[in-house]
Amino acid sequence: RTASVSRARAINTLLLCAFSLVLSGCGGLTGDGSHPPQPGVVITPVAADVRVGDTEQFLATVTDSKGVTGGTVKWFVEGKAGGNATVGTISEAGVYKAPTVLPNPPSIHVTATSTTDATLTSEAMVSLQNPVPTVSAVQPSPISVGDFTITVTGTKFVKGAQVQLG
Repeated sequence: RTASVSRARAINTLLLCAFSLVLSGCGGLTGDGSHPPQPGVVITPVAADVRVGDTEQFLATVTDSKGVTGGTVKWFVEGKAGGNATVGTISEAGVYKAPTVLPNPPSIHVTATSTTDATLTSEAMVSLQNPVPTVSAVQPSPISVGDFTITVTGTKFVKGAQVQLG
C-alpha cells in the first residue's frame, strides 16, 4: 500500500509540474511576451481618495485585439459622459474634478471606454471626502477663564463642522 501511495504522489507531482510548464510556456501565468496581451483598457489609479473640489489625474491604456497598445478613451463619471456637477466632472485628458458638495453615497465610479471599441472598458473607484478646513483666526485671543464665546474664522468648513477644545 505504501508503494501505491508514493506512486500516486509522484504522478500528482509530475502532473502539477507539467501543468505549470504548459501555463508558463503559453504565457498563462508569466506573461513572457511570446503572446500579445489581452485586449482591454487599464485605468490608473484603480482607486482614489479625493477631497471635495480637488482634482485627480486618471490615465487609461488601451490594448486592441491585435495586441497594439494606444488609442483614446471616452471618460464617464457614474455613467455620464464627462460627468456633472453632482458627481464630479472629468476632462478628455482624464482629470477628474470632485463636486463642491459630497454626493450621497460619497463614492463614485470613473469609467474609461475605448473610442474605437466600446466593449473595451475599465472602471476606477473614487471615495469622496470633505475638504480639510484651515483655521485662520480664533477670537478672542487669549481666552479668559470662565464662560466664553469664541469665533473661529477659516476656509473649507462644511455645514455641521465642529470645533473642539482641549
